[in-house]
Amino acid sequence: MLNPDTVGRMIQARNLLREWEAATTDDPAAIHHQGARIPRARLRRSAGAYDLGIQVYLGGKIAARAASLLENTPTESLLSALLEYGTEGEGPWTDLLGLLAPKAAVDRLLDDLASGTIDGLIQLETAMERMYAGFAAWEWNWVRAAWLGELGKSAEEVTLADLADAVSGWKAATGQRNKWVLRDAEQEFAQAAQVGYGVDHPEHAAADFQAVRGAFEDNPFTRQVQEEDAQIATKADTLLAQLTTPEVA
Repeated sequence: MLNPDTVGRMIQARNLLREWEAATTDDPAAIHHQGARIPRARLRRSAGAYDLGIQVYLGGKIAARAASLLENTPTESLLSALLEYGTEGEGPWTDLLGLLAPKAAVDRLLDDLASGTIDGLIQLETAMERMYAGFAAWEWNWVRAAWLGELGKSAEEVTLADLADAVSGWKAATGQRNKWVLRDAEQEFAQAAQVGYGVDHPEHAAADFQAVRGAFEDNPFTRQVQEEDAQIATKADTLLAQLTTPEVA
């Protein structure tokens, strides 16, 4: 599940892999870390895979918020509304037994428990319900800060072209991710997966398998992923059309 906790860790991992890949060593084809020789090409591929997931999450959240704001906000005011400042939620997040929240908020909760400010189950439940209710606002504050970090810009420096790039990146990254998902799912229908079918008549193995499992192209999961891909492409294209200005063009 992509959220500020997991994607924050992905950003850290990607940045670390990039640092390793860029490190100067005596071996131009690999780096050596704790006794292991790691080819630089693998570091690049791994960093790219993390980057894909980061774009899927950040781009999706940015696109959804921009589309929602455009229902009542003119394009020329979109960026100021989109990047409205809020700090609660920035920084590391954590998973509190399934409740995703900023680490700072969890630390405050623990401090209140330790000091006796929260001294009963009802107060604790109320505090946790308040954290749950704050998720959406806190998540956006985190996404906003992470996006600015990825751009290397302040909020005042962000342009509609940057927003369009985020939406285009979301569309492309989601499409690539879904290709990987379908390629992996297709292996479940490959000949190697047909072991045990057609035992009495090997020539009927493929037909027996299809009678039980169906065809990859008609599988509900395959269709679900393809439909999701088409829906995201449509949403992205619609939003990009709304953002089309001389600045973006």
